[in-house]
Amino acid sequence: MATQNSHRLLARLQRDLAELREQPYPGVAVFTDDADIRKFCLVLTPPAGPWKDLALHFDVRLPASWPLDPPSVSTSVYGIDHPNLFGSYICCDLLKSHEELERGYTGGYTPALTLRGLFLQFLTFFSSTSVEQDYGSSIEIGDAMITTYITEHDLATASTPWDRCCRNGPCTCQPLKGQQLDLERKWKDDFRRETTLVEYKTTYGPVIHQVKGASASPDRIHRFEKRNPRWRQTFDLITRWTCKTCPYGSADLPHNASSADITMQDAVDVEPSALHRPPPTCVLHLLNDDILLEIASHLPSEVLITFGQAYLRFQHLISGHHIFLLRELQCFFLKTPLNQGILGIGVALDPGPRTLSSDFDWLSLEAFAEHRVRKSIQKRDFQYFLPLAFNKPHFDRAKKDIWTGVAAIDTAVRQANANVDANRGEPSRTRCSPFSSK
Repeated sequence: MATQNSHRLLARLQRDLAELREQPYPGVAVFTDDADIRKFCLVLTPPAGPWKDLALHFDVRLPASWPLDPPSVSTSVYGIDHPNLFGSYICCDLLKSHEELERGYTGGYTPALTLRGLFLQFLTFFSSTSVEQDYGSSIEIGDAMITTYITEHDLATASTPWDRCCRNGPCTCQPLKGQQLDLERKWKDDFRRETTLVEYKTTYGPVIHQVKGASASPDRIHRFEKRNPRWRQTFDLITRWTCKTCPYGSADLPHNASSADITMQDAVDVEPSALHRPPPTCVLHLLNDDILLEIASHLPSEVLITFGQAYLRFQHLISGHHIFLLRELQCFFLKTPLNQGILGIGVALDPGPRTLSSDFDWLSLEAFAEHRVRKSIQKRDFQYFLPLAFNKPHFDRAKKDIWTGVAAIDTAVRQANANVDANRGEPSRTRCSPFSSK
């Protein structure tokens, strides 16, 4: 039986790896180890955030308890300035086991996540400009380019105006943050062409000094744009390291994925298209949840992630309705499809009020019986398994197990009723079960 179980888990792993090969996603590259299929290199190239276009290398190992427990992921290069990186250790709920998470917490890792789904969320984690912390707050780490705005009047007394406000979390320039946001809004509302006045050379690379409009004025806004220091520091670190088992660091997979032919000067001189400007007012709030869910049903998973990042309400909606997990009718643990197993749901009995409940996550009989899966995707415990009649072929295959599951639940409910009667000192009112043998 152990050999059969290992074969099933190997089949799950092969499905996950096949999904990575057949549905590649920009910014995610995986290289398996020929000597050990449970060990591979993961290279993430964030499309945004402080490490935009930098290739970040991670070592991934699947524990023997996978997919019940998450993969072990560690960064290959030490010293990257991220609030949740400590040496090679990455503090992330997606990488924590059930025991490491607070009881009742429904986020983090779930066996329903394929490796591709996990790595996509991991890519989002390193593309974010804000990192949530366990204590409820968040740390702002900025984008790849940091911009600072200043009026011409204040510029006269500023020695290094591009360092006036870091805009990253707690700092001594808190009063300037509101002013920066106001100046940024005014800059974006001014549709005149940008003019580059000068390019300064600094420790962290060039700083571009721009204005709009040719006429000097005390209220004219100046913009300074520079690389995020985290980007430069990380670039210096990763360029000293190459991988011996994958092409990381070679011409095929360079440390910096951005085109070497496009300089900062080239980028700022491009005439911005009106189509790239966001509308003055977001109208998505006019759409109700049903319409958004209908839209979600027609979008590929990658677009759902991007849409969710841009519109938080949509992210909560697809998360709350388990859109990713319900796209295919398959066991969330073994990924066994409907036509290859017996699928159903986990059922929980609360003996106090004698109530039955289920999260209705699709689970296979094999995962329940052989792999002892007893937690839902939302990490709620259940004790029983009830196969469902999804269609006639499945019902014909699962009929015996359906009655077995119903009988087990019926017996448990009757026992709970008997216990309540006994505690009250009353005679048992439990009638004979229709499933008991005569």
